[in-house]
Amino acid sequence: MSLPGLSINVIDGNLNLQQGGNFRTPIVIGPTLGGTVNTLTMYGDASTMSNALLGGKGLELAAYILRVAGGTVGVMPVN
Repeated sequence: MSLPGLSINVIDGNLNLQQGGNFRTPIVIGPTLGGTVNTLTMYGDASTMSNALLGGKGLELAAYILRVAGGTVGVMPVN
């Protein structure tokens, strides 16, 4: 049961709350079947990334991150 008309204002600045606009871009370093080895490339959609990397565990993880979190993900293929 909620209280009607209740609003909460945070006055204490020491709560380690993130300010709006601060974000981090995930980077996946893992094996792929395509792409340039040891070169970081940023992707914003799964189809472009899939066409460039062709397959592998690195691609699977990066595609999962894009599906769940959206935004941009960096991928660095390794052997």
